[in-house]
This record gives sequence, C-alpha cells and structure tokens, in this order.
Amino acid sequence: MDVKLSLALARARDSVAGPVRNLQVDSMPHCMYGPCMATTTISLTTEAYEKLSSLKQEGESFSDVIVKHYPHPLPRTCGELLEELEREFEGKRLSNPQRMEQVIAGRGRRSNRPSRR
Repeated sequence: MDVKLSLALARARDSVAGPVRNLQVDSMPHCMYGPCMATTTISLTTEAYEKLSSLKQEGESFSDVIVKHYPHPLPRTCGELLEELEREFEGKRLSNPQRMEQVIAGRGRRSNRPSRR
C-alpha cells in the first residue's frame, strides 16, 4: 500500500473515530442465556446438587439433565399413574391378568363394602 494512502486512511479514521491507541476489549465473559433464553435460579441442598451432578454427562447442562430424566409431568391421579406404568412395562407380566381385568373393570366405581367404623 502506498505510504501517502496509508497516512490519509489513518487521518480519516482518527478524525471520524478519534485515536484508537487506547482501545480496550471487554474481557468479561458474557452469559449466552441472558439475551436469548429465559432462566430461573433455584437453590439446591448439597445432597441434591451432588445427585444431579452425578447424572450430568460431559457437554450437558443441568437443564439438559433435568429435562432428560423428567421429560413429562408426573401423574396426578392413580389412573394416570397406572396408565404410565402400563406403557412403561408393556409386554411384561407383572400380575395375574384376570385380576388386572377385574381392577380395570372396577375403575371409577365406589365400593359397596361397609365402612370399618
């Protein structure tokens, strides 16, 4: 590059932006979650932190661990729990099939047995 052109460019730069001799770069790391992801701060006991930390694989965040191990809401009723267990253990014999048919048939009705008072 021509020396005169270099000097002209340097003068133009200095007149627009001011001298850049003392330019400092911000060395403070910025959190990637700030501008793009909603976060919530929680408090854990040391025991809970250690258990969660033991499940964490390299490259995973704690959020990844929680979502992986708790992918859906917990069942709210016994019926929802039974349906979840049936899906989880599909094809495995866990009890007497005839007794399970009786239990399923009896869902949603009240017992006619007298109370134990």
